[in-house]
Amino acid sequence: VEKNITLKIANYLKVQLEQYYNVKVILTHDGVNFPNNDAGDLAARAMIARNNNADLYVSLHINDNNNTSINGANVYVTYREDLDKYKFEMTNLANKILKNLNNLGIKNLGVINNQKCNDREPKYQYFDGAQADYYGDIRYCMKGDSDGYGDDFRDGSGVPAVLIEHCFMNNSYDVQFLDSEEDLKRLAKADGDAIIEFFGLKLPQEVVTDIQVDKESVNLIEGKSVKVNATIEPATDGNKAVKWLSSNDKVANVDQNGNITAIGIGTAEITVTSEVNKNISKTIAVNVEKEEVKFEKETQNIIVGKTSTLFTKFSPSWEKTPNLVWKTSDEEIVDVTNNGIITAKKEGKATITVTWKDKELSDSIEINVIELNEEDTKIEIKEYKVKGNTISKIGPKVKIEDLLKNIEVSDNLIISVETPNENQEYIGTNTKIIISEKTKQIQIEEYNCLIYGDINGDGKISSLDYTLIKNDIMEVKKITDETMKLSADVNGDGKISSLDYTLIKNDIMDIKKIEVQ
Repeated sequence: VEKNITLKIANYLKVQLEQYYNVKVILTHDGVNFPNNDAGDLAARAMIARNNNADLYVSLHINDNNNTSINGANVYVTYREDLDKYKFEMTNLANKILKNLNNLGIKNLGVINNQKCNDREPKYQYFDGAQADYYGDIRYCMKGDSDGYGDDFRDGSGVPAVLIEHCFMNNSYDVQFLDSEEDLKRLAKADGDAIIEFFGLKLPQEVVTDIQVDKESVNLIEGKSVKVNATIEPATDGNKAVKWLSSNDKVANVDQNGNITAIGIGTAEITVTSEVNKNISKTIAVNVEKEEVKFEKETQNIIVGKTSTLFTKFSPSWEKTPNLVWKTSDEEIVDVTNNGIITAKKEGKATITVTWKDKELSDSIEINVIELNEEDTKIEIKEYKVKGNTISKIGPKVKIEDLLKNIEVSDNLIISVETPNENQEYIGTNTKIIISEKTKQIQIEEYNCLIYGDINGDGKISSLDYTLIKNDIMEVKKITDETMKLSADVNGDGKISSLDYTLIKNDIMDIKKIEVQ
């Protein structure tokens, strides 16, 4: 039965077309329920297309004829030669359909210009008095239904239509194209491929070309959240679905709306991927830190009469240098300045507390003041510059043994070295020179080494160093360690800027070496 065959073709066609971007296919009936409960109400079917602002109406048929020797396919279009949208464009589509059907082996009987209605009643005429098309599907798609719903094609609400007669069901040759589900799928594909070519339809993955995010990196304090917005490109309706995923849920998790929550200290990557083109994605770098100010160690020894600078670290790293308040528990034993410089007054113990005033965060260190004879605490550092507890005027790639040759200490003192990285060959920024007393086995002095331009502490000037400066300038990740900040301020103007970045880059490229300071 024709209606059963064409309904199957329609469903196969719907499945094929709806794989394409922004395509919606509406069936005028499901084989049981018809518009207005009347299978013959062609006006109602056409009005479904008009009321949904359809771009195309397709009427599917299988032909027959009293002369069973006739075989092949026809496609009908309007006869109106003056209407390009309805006539010439549909003729173009019709020829594509016929070509595809012919490739299956079905004879091409050509595009047929629809004949006119003979009845002179107004409902069978177009607005300009011309007789309307004979076939109701085409007529009502252009004119509106017989009760006057919708206007003539003149207002632009008309829908272009084609009526496809695929082949003759009572012809002994053509029946081979109808006798299996696979044959009907091939007929549907011939129609669908022509429609796809005509409209230039694209698969979803061909439409989504990029994802843009409003944040490429995120700094978060533990427990805090931030929303990242993702935009599909090109910016068109539909296919905006994306999927969010975290590389480490213990550091940061993300919901499907792009809300990122910091769970624990560390780094993670949040990836947003297009649901329709999984090859298109963007990654957001997440850095999670906690708010704190902390001494580098829990205790420190100092000899009576000596001064020393206490070093602290603060986080989050993207904060500007905090306003620190220093306090000693016993001014008679050890005093402290607003810059964290302590002076040992007499033997004993005292606690130094530092407070991050704006955030009410604090940490403490225990200071042991030791009384030793001056002869037993002799330390002399030659060639290099010593200011407080910092040793500078060290160039890059200075070996540890070469530095130690220039340090003389009393016989009862021993020298040890701690480098930022294990098995390090060169003296680097934050290499510690530790001097201890043999008998009492206590540390009495500690120096931090400073090499201008060597920010990461490996004793060399490399791209790793200017990356740290770049991240600081762009506030991706601030340099918080005090000695590292001094090393990054290569030009000595008291701040880290693009000038320092340029000096390091010039050194690496051998344009101009950084002066040893």
